Amino acid sequence: MATKELRLTLEDVDVNVKTDIDGDGDMDRQDEKVILDLANTFFRFK
Repeated sequence: MATKELRLTLEDVDVNVKTDIDGDGDMDRQDEKVILDLANTFFRFK
């Protein structure tokens, strides 16, 4: 059985999203982490 490993980093995923997920008024590392977690979940179930 073949397995496929997917590693995503900020360099691999170009996310052009103007949003503030944590509501603190800016786009910061915490917001980027949430977006990457969503991308990881999407690719896992795609």
